[in-house]
Amino acid sequence: MLLPLLACAALPQDTFGAHDPYHPGPDEPRLVTPQWVGEEGVDAVVVLSIDDMRAPEPYDRYMHLILERLEAIDGRAPVSVFVNSLDPAHPLLQTWLERGLSLEVHTVDHPCPLLHAGDFARARSTVERCVDLLGEVPNSTPVAYRMPCCDSINSLSPRFFAEIFEQRTESGNFLTIDTSVFTLFDEERFRQHVPADRSFVNTIEAYPFPYIIGDRTWELPCIVPSDWEAQHLRGPNHPETVADIKAALDRTVEVQGVFTLVFHPHNWIQARQVVEIIDHAVDSYGERVKFLNLREVQERLDATVGPLRDAQGEATGTRLVDLDGDGLLDIVGREHTTAWSDGAWQRQAAPFDPREARFGVAPTGTARALLPGGSWQWSGGAWSAGPGAPSAGGHLRDLDGDGISELLTPDAVLRA
Repeated sequence: MLLPLLACAALPQDTFGAHDPYHPGPDEPRLVTPQWVGEEGVDAVVVLSIDDMRAPEPYDRYMHLILERLEAIDGRAPVSVFVNSLDPAHPLLQTWLERGLSLEVHTVDHPCPLLHAGDFARARSTVERCVDLLGEVPNSTPVAYRMPCCDSINSLSPRFFAEIFEQRTESGNFLTIDTSVFTLFDEERFRQHVPADRSFVNTIEAYPFPYIIGDRTWELPCIVPSDWEAQHLRGPNHPETVADIKAALDRTVEVQGVFTLVFHPHNWIQARQVVEIIDHAVDSYGERVKFLNLREVQERLDATVGPLRDAQGEATGTRLVDLDGDGLLDIVGREHTTAWSDGAWQRQAAPFDPREARFGVAPTGTARALLPGGSWQWSGGAWSAGPGAPSAGGHLRDLDGDGISELLTPDAVLRA
């Protein structure tokens, strides 16, 4: 039964910020590593990512120890290099790709912030030129983007996702992962790395898990501290930087998340210190930790969750929803609903198109899907027809914090 609670003004379609990059929090449902990595016994993924590349030679010299140490683990060197500019035919790039590196997008011009001076066309151009440039590298397709200066200023915005990231370039290329948000564990040793000499809010709280922005963007949050944040606090190459990064890795493994480290070859952290972090992961956790580059992360997410974008870059409609209230996300696709149960995925035919649904939490604590003219509710490991819905549609949101979603229509707030 639906009972009116209060009248409200008409709600625009985007009231709740579909492209809000900061929507998850520490109590939100999560997609843990064992759900998507595809290897039994792996509890956490480590992504090593280095920024600002224009010429490969100094990066090759800086990364030499890092790549050798990674290759000693399992014969590959999964580092993701965020590029500003390069010669797509440079022979060193093919050597890197064969060793296990990936090449990702960091804009051609590195503007800080991207959307400055009111010149949106310029901002979009510097992103898309970099996407297309990296698309010219043989045997390589970029999948990920990192916003310039995202670890030092508030350079990210919902408009970037809606009007740049989700669009295709003139050459038809597009990306699938952003990794520009930073996740901050709730301890002083991590919080002290947030720059105190400026307003810096490009963080989410204790959520080192892949999540979706809009309907076609994976966000893979980075760990606080980056090497820039650490040197800003204590100076370059400080040993306590390494200790704090190791502690962040420990917390990430504990919660079965993804540890995405941002570093640079600018004497903020030494290569041998990065190797020390790698050694800590291997010595402490062994095969419980898997090193992946961002292309490999995307491949494994696609294999488990399914692509968020089709070959033309359009949204596939896949949604992540906690169906049974266990705190772990499940997959609602156009053809199948795939639920995580007892450590394995269980698939069944989907009774509705998730692109038409608004998801919330029913009084039973399980998922409810609101569609035009009706609804579905998750119960007993399957979808069943739920109570009717107003023909005008609406949103499902928990307004009073009791864990149950209210129904917001254009005219009122209703309680199920």
